[in-house]
Amino acid sequence: MKINFLRGPAVSISASADDWELYSADEPEREQDRDFVADEINRGIENIVARATKRNEIDYKSISSLLYLYSAWGSADTVVREKVEYVLDKVYGEA
Repeated sequence: MKINFLRGPAVSISASADDWELYSADEPEREQDRDFVADEINRGIENIVARATKRNEIDYKSISSLLYLYSAWGSADTVVREKVEYVLDKVYGEA
């Protein structure tokens, strides 16, 4: 997982489906869907971070909604939420 710091609280996240520990695709054709979900999580977390200059301003409801949206891929599981906390720790310092 790579996190690039941009201006302000903005970041660029390059995390693969494996980095997020998303469920494996049942069929090879679905692997592209799995990669899409990882990209959507990356962009979603980037947008949430960009709106919060401090950690206590993080919109956890938006994070939950984002992760729930792709829960069929395991994004709402504890391991993914821990990865999100890892990103937030890197951006804002440990809570």
